[in-house]
Amino acid sequence: MKHSVVKDLRNFILEGVKSSKNVPTRCKVEELLEKDVDCKSFLLINERFENLPLSICSEAISSLPSEFKSSDLLPTHLFILSWAYSEEVKDSDKKYEFAYPEIEFVVPHALHVLELDHNSLTLHSAKKKQSSDGDDDEGTNDFNTLLLIIIPMDRFHDMLTSLASHV
Repeated sequence: MKHSVVKDLRNFILEGVKSSKNVPTRCKVEELLEKDVDCKSFLLINERFENLPLSICSEAISSLPSEFKSSDLLPTHLFILSWAYSEEVKDSDKKYEFAYPEIEFVVPHALHVLELDHNSLTLHSAKKKQSSDGDDDEGTNDFNTLLLIIIPMDRFHDMLTSLASHV
C-alpha cells in the first residue's frame, strides 16, 4: 500500500474484525479481507449518508459506480462503518437501532454485517471525546455497537433502489 493512512485504516478494520465475537462471520470477513485475491474492497466513508437527508441520500451516492469507472477503479465490495444501539432479545437475536436511518435500508443488501469490538479500538475513545466536547449529538453515547457492513458492488443498485423507495 502506498499511503500509510490507507494502511492504518485497513489495520484498524482488521483489528476490529479479529476482535469480533461472532466467529463464523468474523472468519468469512477475514477471508475476504486477507485471502480473497479477487476482492477489491473500498471503504465508503459515509459522509454522504450522514450529512444528507434520507430523501436525497441514494441520489447523492448513485454516482459512485461511474466515479469508480472513470478513475479506472473497480471495487468488488464497499465497506461501511456505522454506529448502532443494540440489545439482546429473548430469542438471542439482536435488534439494532441505527445511528443513521438510511443504514436500516442498506443492511438488507449486505453480504456480511459484523459487530466490531469497539472497546479494543481507538475509535471508541475518539467517540467519547467528541461527545464530551459537545460537538456531537447528545445521544451519541447511546450507540453501543460499531458495525462493519459489507456491500457487494453487484448489490449496489438494489441498495440504491431500496433507499430511494423509503423516502
